[in-house]
Amino acid sequence: NRWQPRWSTHWDHRESRAIDAASGAVYAVRGDAWRELGGMSERRWMYGEDIDLCRRARARGWSIWFERDATFVHLGSSTVSQHWDDAARARMIARSEVAALRSELSPVSAWTTLGLLAGGVAARWLVFSAARRRKRAAVFRAVLGGYRDGILGRVDE
Repeated sequence: NRWQPRWSTHWDHRESRAIDAASGAVYAVRGDAWRELGGMSERRWMYGEDIDLCRRARARGWSIWFERDATFVHLGSSTVSQHWDDAARARMIARSEVAALRSELSPVSAWTTLGLLAGGVAARWLVFSAARRRKRAAVFRAVLGGYRDGILGRVDE
């Protein structure tokens, strides 16, 4: 657990802790903080607006806290699955990742990170294609397409 980053799902959820950001369905935000931050950014529609909110809060010196004792029910992807398949959703997430990388990191770091991510995704696409696991291969191919879209500034295709 100590070697894992503080972001998202890459840490042990059995303990409460300060985190950099969380990709999540539920947030509790103080009203004055929400108003000062201006809520969720509309320029990050679907996937990424939660991370952006955390980034803006951290920029003001505020902490982000994961509370392990908080309870909620999340019907994973119940809304998006009515509108998009896994590949389309993966493409949207990838576009959001590119936007976040480009806004959060220096150009060299963003491109290096994106290159490493794309290399890993391409390898997974090839492995799933070779194994004839078409649905999984389609998801990773869609991620690569989302990276390309994000780089080229295409968001509404």
